[in-house]
Amino acid sequence: NDDERPAPNVPESCQRFYKCESAGMADQELTYQFQERKLGDVSFAHGTVQQIWNGSYLYASHGSPSNFSAFCFTQRAPLQQNQEARGVTLHLISSQGHSQTIEEIVKATKQTVTVPTKYHELGSQIAYFKGGTEIFFGEKCVLADGLGH
Repeated sequence: NDDERPAPNVPESCQRFYKCESAGMADQELTYQFQERKLGDVSFAHGTVQQIWNGSYLYASHGSPSNFSAFCFTQRAPLQQNQEARGVTLHLISSQGHSQTIEEIVKATKQTVTVPTKYHELGSQIAYFKGGTEIFFGEKCVLADGLGH
C-alpha cells in the first residue's frame, strides 16, 4: 500500500509465524520463510524470535536497538549451530513442561545484537532486514520498498 492507508489484511507469511504453538516452532517457521526468500544463511540475535512471537517489536530497553531491527538479523557463521535444530530444541523445552524461573526467562530473551564491520556485512544485514520486513508487514510496505532501493 502507501504511507497513507493501512494494509487491508495481515500478510499470510505473518499469520503463519503467529499461528505457531511455541517460540521454538515460530523460530523454525521464520527460518523456513527466510529460506523461501533465498536468505537461508540468516541468523537471528538471541531473543529476537521469542520477543517478536510475544508481539514485542519495539525496544527491549532504552539504549538498545528494537527487537525488530537490522541489527537482529545477521549472516550465520559457517560452523554455527543449525537454526532448525535450535528451533526444535526451543519447542521441546516449551512443550515438555520445563519450568523456568523469572531470571532464566529474562536471561533467555535478552537481546544481543551484531554491528557490521565490513561493507558486505552491512549489505547482507539490510537484505535480511528487508526479508523480515516482507514476512511481517508484506512485500508492498513502505519500509520493504525503501530497503529494496
